Amino acid sequence: SAPQLGNLNFGFQRWPDFEAGLWDRLVGEARERVHPLRQPIRGADRDGRALRSAAQNLRRCGFGAEVQLDRADFFRQQPPFDG
Repeated sequence: SAPQLGNLNFGFQRWPDFEAGLWDRLVGEARERVHPLRQPIRGADRDGRALRSAAQNLRRCGFGAEVQLDRADFFRQQPPFDG
């Protein structure tokens, strides 16, 4: 999911020459182009505070369920697949 497709309230929408119909069409086209993730996204940190902050930020932008966070040394992590 594109991060900003959940938050569609922007200041430019109050501009005098804002074209709501064009905006609605563009947003619709963007929604049609959203594809599910093909590969997992993972993050790791040894610091629990950093992980809690990352998890909170991911939830806030709509990616909380799509990113796996682990408490571990990032540089010692094995890739989840070859390639």
